[in-house]
Amino acid sequence: MIGDNGELPIAMALASVVVTPQMDELARVFVTLFEANISPLLWNMFYKEDQVSDCMQTLFRGNSLASKVMAFCFKICFASYLHNLLQPLLKPLLEIHQ
Repeated sequence: MIGDNGELPIAMALASVVVTPQMDELARVFVTLFEANISPLLWNMFYKEDQVSDCMQTLFRGNSLASKVMAFCFKICFASYLHNLLQPLLKPLLEIHQ
């Protein structure tokens, strides 16, 4: 699935033809498939986003597959980290209002 130079020909071919309503589902599938080795996926998605972007200020601001992959990756990979980080801070606040 990963080429000699880190390219992902099958994933990038899918990314080229997916329509907007299916981007969320494809992003979820990509992140799930590449969860153990997410770097090649992110690298390829970010590279493609850079290639199709008109200017630097619009990178990752659209409804692109790269931004959806990044968002889902952060949601999956860092949800438990954020939970563990914020739980001690929020627990006393929640107990006050009970």
